[in-house]
Amino acid sequence: MTPSLAVQVPTLPDLTTRITALFNRDPAHPARIEIVKREQNGYGSTFATEIVSLVRDGRQEKLFLKYENGRQERSDGHRRGIAHEVAVYEQVLEPLRMNAPKLYGGCADDSGPNSWIALEYIDGGIQLQEAWEPEAMPAAAAWIGKFHARAQRLLGANELPFLPRYDSQYVLRWPQAISRYDQECRFPWLREVFARLTAFVHLLCTDRTVIHGEYYPVNVVFHEGSTYPVDWQSAAAAAGEIDLAILTSGKWNAAIVAECEQAYCAARWPGGVPKSFPRTLAVARLYWLTRLIGEDPERLHLPAYERCLHEIRAADASLKSLE
Repeated sequence: MTPSLAVQVPTLPDLTTRITALFNRDPAHPARIEIVKREQNGYGSTFATEIVSLVRDGRQEKLFLKYENGRQERSDGHRRGIAHEVAVYEQVLEPLRMNAPKLYGGCADDSGPNSWIALEYIDGGIQLQEAWEPEAMPAAAAWIGKFHARAQRLLGANELPFLPRYDSQYVLRWPQAISRYDQECRFPWLREVFARLTAFVHLLCTDRTVIHGEYYPVNVVFHEGSTYPVDWQSAAAAAGEIDLAILTSGKWNAAIVAECEQAYCAARWPGGVPKSFPRTLAVARLYWLTRLIGEDPERLHLPAYERCLHEIRAADASLKSLE
């Protein structure tokens, strides 16, 4: 047992108590738990995380554990913490029976600091952008399309009041933050882009479903042809096209993006794609790209975000052509 972890995690006795409590829900049949190994998560995370190997009633299992430890990152309506993520697993993913890591439990403290979550560890899984299989990205697009179709029905039936709703004020706060920062109007063409986004922002605030909210490839685990989205702390009610825009932004070539769009549409709307889809997707791309910069407007002048500006222009040109 060598927990040489560079992150703040519970002591072994504390962890043993927590995990034992997860499985000892039937007093008549108490589980026997032995923790045999603790490893630091190889991927970066906002919160302290670790991979725990244990033996439960003679069976070997691996859990992925995440601890808030007072590190809350509630950023203008997104990244709402571990308690929010637990609620998504319990009230959305489990009822929909979507392919996702199993939730074992945890402590969903609404105030945040003491929240933690225990999930199934997908042994052998890798982040989506590391997958060499050509079907990996379209599979992720199909997964989220199917999820949006099912979640829209669930949202209509249950309302899910714990989810934040994207409205025009939320979507437009990001271009407004950029405009306030760029007082010298170094990028005057952005004013026209923001005006167009304002004119069509309603497309992201109607016909809502449940969205992941940060459906980056780094938040998707791919293993043996299956997709396992993780890190649901930004889940919200909004237009599903936002998740597709997030997935396909960045380095992907046009052919992969087109495959993803086709896979998404086939999974979400097997009976036919709505005519509004291309326009809503273009608006979703503008929202996402302005949010990436608007979270920290100084990024506007960083070379690393030049690609973002090019993508904003391309998305705006697409939207303009659809007017």
